[in-house]
Amino acid sequence: MRALLLSLLIRQHMALQEKFNAKYPHAWLVWEAGAWNVPEEQNVAATRLPMMDLRDCLPAGDALCFELMGVADRGP
Repeated sequence: MRALLLSLLIRQHMALQEKFNAKYPHAWLVWEAGAWNVPEEQNVAATRLPMMDLRDCLPAGDALCFELMGVADRGP
């Protein structure tokens, strides 16, 4: 499984334009470093205000993108 930095993929998309989808025809799993906190309330319709202390949930670096390539006979 190949992984690329999101910033590299953005530059590739800007450079290749329409040819980007031909070079990278698959889906991606994007992983951002940082702590993930499970919300106490499980109401998905509730509007949440930003937390005051965001140090543990903002990535320190670039996001890592993993190629999600399907098996040829099963599709993506």
